[in-house]
Amino acid sequence: MLSDKRLSIIISLFLYVFGLAAKVQAKSDVYWPYFNIPPLSISHEDGHFTGIGPELGVLLQSQMPDYGHQTIAASPLKIFQSVREGRNWILSGVLKTPSREENLYYTKLPCRMTWTILAVIRKGDGKYLNSNGQFRAKAALSDSGYRFGYVKGIDYGDLESLVFDHIHSKGRAFSSNDFDKLMELLALERIDFFFAGPLIADFILSDSNLAEQIDIVPCLEIPVKPIYGYYAVPKTEWGRKVIAEIDSVLESVIRSGEHRKILQRWTPKQFNAFFERDYKAGFEDALTKN
Repeated sequence: MLSDKRLSIIISLFLYVFGLAAKVQAKSDVYWPYFNIPPLSISHEDGHFTGIGPELGVLLQSQMPDYGHQTIAASPLKIFQSVREGRNWILSGVLKTPSREENLYYTKLPCRMTWTILAVIRKGDGKYLNSNGQFRAKAALSDSGYRFGYVKGIDYGDLESLVFDHIHSKGRAFSSNDFDKLMELLALERIDFFFAGPLIADFILSDSNLAEQIDIVPCLEIPVKPIYGYYAVPKTEWGRKVIAEIDSVLESVIRSGEHRKILQRWTPKQFNAFFERDYKAGFEDALTKN
């Protein structure tokens, strides 16, 4: 028969272990969805992700220990469908639009930064280049015979309505799941142009053997300006609570300089001057106003 002392120790151990288990079980799972859009997020064959979004995600997750963080792969369409369904998903790098704000809570500060889209064309194709080497995007999108490639779910900013009209009315648009495929289709002369942000275009081109065949040029109608993406969650009670926590953690990693290091590491050298100017305005100055 156990002595009172031994019985007390056993009960104490049991309660301790039970308490730990209960604490672990109490963690609610949250999902961080990504899709292959290098270098914003890069999908690997073993299922893990690298790139700007996943690196920032890991940084924030390390300071949000009360959640069970799950990284998953999902298409842009699936990601925004999750919002409408109110799932416990944390979206990264989302642009603010009036329609999205109906269903989303955004962080007060942005989480990432890129710049206005560029045109990606074949070298030697000057059909829609002006004398300054700028791509006449509106004219190209109005040409039903000039073949356009796009990734579903991507936001085209000031060209959104023209892109939408071209896709749904002109009949010469080809969709793909990622930008790497569009680059291949362009080199094979299956399409004539597509649009991509400078981070995406520069990364894909440097990661391929197509540099001698492809040109990345600015668009006439879109001057270079920063575009900030935010963390966003569904407009639910869960989302309201979580976005407040993300706000606090995001502010902390920006103040520490860890956030800046990640973004700068993935920015093309030719955009260094833009980075210095726009990081200060969008993050450091915004932090003091927050």
